[in-house]
Amino acid sequence: MIVDDEEAIREIMTLFLKRDGHDITAISSGSEAVRNFKSSLNSGAPFDLVILDANIPGDIGAVEIIKSIKEHDPDISAVITSGDSVGGAMKKPEDFGFDRALKKPFKSADLINLVKSLVNS
Repeated sequence: MIVDDEEAIREIMTLFLKRDGHDITAISSGSEAVRNFKSSLNSGAPFDLVILDANIPGDIGAVEIIKSIKEHDPDISAVITSGDSVGGAMKKPEDFGFDRALKKPFKSADLINLVKSLVNS
């Protein structure tokens, strides 16, 4: 699942990952992400990975989203993305519930390799 408020980012990440054979759900808000995650668990087809933009505007932010998601699935892999890598979750993602951080802009190969390393681990 990709969570990013920027449509162009969601579309390009979806394109990269679908080309690599992944099924993708792209979401624009935090509350929608949590709802979709719970729904995927209830349907028996849970997500393998969550990729979250660090700067999701609106009701809940990336750290709150991943905390809520991990309450339902503590083993879910999670990546935080941002164009700003100065501090917080981008600097030490594991301190905030994320497995890795990916600085924007990134190359398609970087995204694909990161996803493969987390999904296949």
